[in-house]
Amino acid sequence: MTLDNLYDLPAGWRDAFGESLVADLNVAIGDRDFDVYLKEKWGSLTGYVFPANDTVEAVLDKYEQVSRRTCAGCGAPATRVSMGWIEPWCDDCGSVMWSYRPIEQYWQDFDGED
Repeated sequence: MTLDNLYDLPAGWRDAFGESLVADLNVAIGDRDFDVYLKEKWGSLTGYVFPANDTVEAVLDKYEQVSRRTCAGCGAPATRVSMGWIEPWCDDCGSVMWSYRPIEQYWQDFDGED
């Protein structure tokens, strides 16, 4: 797997953790033949890996959590989540967003935590 597999991810995520994600997935996959598709969905990394295994799923879970807190535009720590097309943004990149929620509030409501 290479960085070319990350073309459907926001540029900020590719810059912030793309190399680490590829390296971790390559270790988890090893020499086996896997189909990997990664994208942004509902403001976090979503990965489809066939056939899946627990090690690959753990890597995907790790980066799903990282992506939720990483600006889609520049890779800085995110502070807000845009509404409509849901993505995490930092204050600078998200300053043009007229509809957003603070990041902690959004993920708390999304995950159903009190």
